[in-house]
Parts: sequence; structure tokens; C-alpha cells
Amino acid sequence: MSDTAPAIGPTTWPAVEVPPLPDPQAEAIRLALAPLLPTIPLFAVAAIAREASAQARAWGRVTPDLMQRHRMELPAVLSEARTTADQAAALALVGRCGGMRLYSPHVMSRQLLKTAGVDCAKHLVRFWSGEPLHVPTAEAPLRLARNEAILESREAGADLNDLVRMFCLPYPWVIQVLREGRRTRATPSPTQGRAVSGEIPRALPARVRPSASPPGHPGRP
Repeated sequence: MSDTAPAIGPTTWPAVEVPPLPDPQAEAIRLALAPLLPTIPLFAVAAIAREASAQARAWGRVTPDLMQRHRMELPAVLSEARTTADQAAALALVGRCGGMRLYSPHVMSRQLLKTAGVDCAKHLVRFWSGEPLHVPTAEAPLRLARNEAILESREAGADLNDLVRMFCLPYPWVIQVLREGRRTRATPSPTQGRAVSGEIPRALPARVRPSASPPGHPGRP
């Protein structure tokens, strides 16, 4: 018996038609990824493209303004970065090393430069010199940016299923984001708080109430 695991790829699955994705951005990513991932089934490439498109939408809204408004909701690595340059370096660190445990020396080291890059290493030495650091993931800023985008898109008239496609979230999660967002937004807009055509129930059924983050997603609703 061979100890080598069988290769996972298109040949292990029957041919399945994968029509174009309805989201143009996700479809463009799918077309770009397919040649780069020849051993991945096409339906998996489509799923990866949807996730990547949703992440790109959220990252596009992670701005210095959002970081400042939600500073108290961010991990220390991000909340203690006050200037735009420091925020950019902290986000770069999170993007490159999120989830890792790093030691920040008192002076720049070759190993730190190799791991974090020049700008991130300078940020670490400046703010966290001599300390072990658990680098957070991008979950918090991405969740904040995504939820704001969902609220604004809904108020602009987006259908709930459109929001599911755009942000690659389960339908009940989108409902929960809308409900909680309308309760907590600091500055109500003229359309905020209105009924959503009876589509948002008073309570989610227990069997569909989200209890954990779906794989690859930036955290809870």
C-alpha cells in the first residue's frame, strides 16, 4: 500500500458545468485564477473567487477615517497607530503576518526584516520594542468595513440576495448585520430604521441563527 495521498484535482471529480458568476468582480477573479490553479476543481475556483471578491470589497473600505471612528473596537496593534502612516504600516503588518507571534527587538534585525518587511519592521521596533507580540488578523477592520458597506448598500436599494452575493455571507447573517446596524449606527440617516418590506423577521429561527464564523470570513456579523 502506498503512503502517498492521491492528488486532489479536476480528474478526481466528474465534470461539472460552472456558469459565469453573477458578480462581475468575482467572475473576473475566477477567470484570472483558473489558469493559476490547474489542480483545483473549477467549482472550488468559483468559491475562492467569491471569497476574494468579498474580501476586496471590504478592504476597499478600510480607510483612515474608519480606523479612527472605530479605534476602540480594534486590536491594540491597530488602535495605537494614530497617524495615517502608522495605520498603513500596522495594516501591512496584519496583512503580512496576521496570526503570527513575533518578537520585536530593540533594534532592527535581519530576521525581522525578512519576516515583516521594512515598513512593518520599523513599526514594530518603534511601538513594540522588546516585546513578544501576537499579531492580530484583519478580522476586526474587515468586519467593520463590510458591515458599513452592507448597511449603505441596503439603504441604496440592494436586494438581500445581492448583498449575499456581494459579501459572500449567509442570508441570516446579512439580516443580522442589518438589524444590529440600524440599532447602533451613531448618526441615523433619513432612511435608517425604516421597515425593510417585512423581510427582516423579529427573531431568527434557532436552527439558522449564526453561531460561528464561516470558513475564510472576517469574523462574526
